[in-house]
Amino acid sequence: MIIQSTRLETVFFFPNITLHSFINLKNRISTTVPSAGEDGAGGKQSLLLRWFESKLFDMSYAVMYLFNSKESGVQTYIGNRVFSYPTRDVDFYLQQLVNMYIHMHDVAEVIHPYLVPYPRAKKMISENECR
Repeated sequence: MIIQSTRLETVFFFPNITLHSFINLKNRISTTVPSAGEDGAGGKQSLLLRWFESKLFDMSYAVMYLFNSKESGVQTYIGNRVFSYPTRDVDFYLQQLVNMYIHMHDVAEVIHPYLVPYPRAKKMISENECR
């Protein structure tokens, strides 16, 4: 597949695909994925929920969404989802979680149930509060 990008549009060249099969593929994609206009905000929200529940959504994405998202529903869902990740994955991002816990009040409310009973997190929080 060769991709050419111009300022106005991106054009894809598929050397081994016929026009008829390309149109069929395009129609199948447009009928299986609802657009945001069809469902309003619900379509967009369901796609976000599908992303959060996919196998590719790991702890690194969870930390990124906790930091960037300002929506309380997204933060609450991810805060609850942290409990499902292996401890070693959460340990890797523990410093970032503690930093967000100290400096971002809305995130602190969400990850409080996970961090407070966690001994290593308690130690890190107390060390940062003493500074």
